Amino acid sequence: AEKILELILTAVKDLVNYELAVILKLSKNNTLKVQKAQGPLVNTHINNYEIDLKKRKDIMRILMIKEPYLFKEEEDHRDTYEGIVQLPRGHSCLVAPLYIDEKPIGLMTFDNRGCGVFSPAIVKFIGTLAQLIAVIIAQNDSRKYLDSLRKNLTRERNLLLTSDHKKFKTIIGKSKN
Repeated sequence: AEKILELILTAVKDLVNYELAVILKLSKNNTLKVQKAQGPLVNTHINNYEIDLKKRKDIMRILMIKEPYLFKEEEDHRDTYEGIVQLPRGHSCLVAPLYIDEKPIGLMTFDNRGCGVFSPAIVKFIGTLAQLIAVIIAQNDSRKYLDSLRKNLTRERNLLLTSDHKKFKTIIGKSKN
């Protein structure tokens, strides 16, 4: 999935003038963790960055509106990557929640140091893109889960197939082949 996300963000660069694009995945402990970051503003700290939604009610509210949100130039807000990436006051910041049906699975952000970079058409496009990225992330999670089940079943089967397994000790008789 990481390679697919990288390809998508690279292709989107032709349409969306971002300097930082980040896809964050929602974990079970209500934390957003960076899954993929791209652009000239990416630094070594951003790839391990996490946002605790219990401490960031502003981001939690945006996640719950289920629609892309473009911060207004004059809007006073705490930057998503405060202390990680240096962005000027009034920079362009677009945030898009990632959902499958009614379930939030993450957040996607686009930043540019310039003002007024993202048009209403771009905001609408990012909303559509967010839906596609949510599907990619959900499919990858399902694949990982099914792979782990398959590995566990294979391990259990192999244990049962060994002739000296304890389950076979109680079987009466032993046939010779």
